[in-house]
Amino acid sequence: MALRTVTHSRGNLQCISLHLREVPYSRGIDTTDPVEVKRMLGDDVYNQWLEIDQLLVQVWESHSIRPNVTCHAPPLDNWCSLADSLLPELTKKGAIGLVE
Repeated sequence: MALRTVTHSRGNLQCISLHLREVPYSRGIDTTDPVEVKRMLGDDVYNQWLEIDQLLVQVWESHSIRPNVTCHAPPLDNWCSLADSLLPELTKKGAIGLVE
């Protein structure tokens, strides 16, 4: 909800950080496949992530703020690829800082 309040007139926003954590039911999910991610999270939650993606793209384009996404999971689980499925437009534009 807070991201929706960001406008051109609010110039004091300096940083956006997202922290992705592994959830127990994510084991064995292909996090690079948006269909599997959508099935894992459910339609409502997945669509909320896509809305966040659009809002973050707008913030990046209007304020030049590149969101940082930190992934907290075992490296072999390929968990950080989840950012590509949850934030596809931001990732496609190269407007995301990914930290494993």
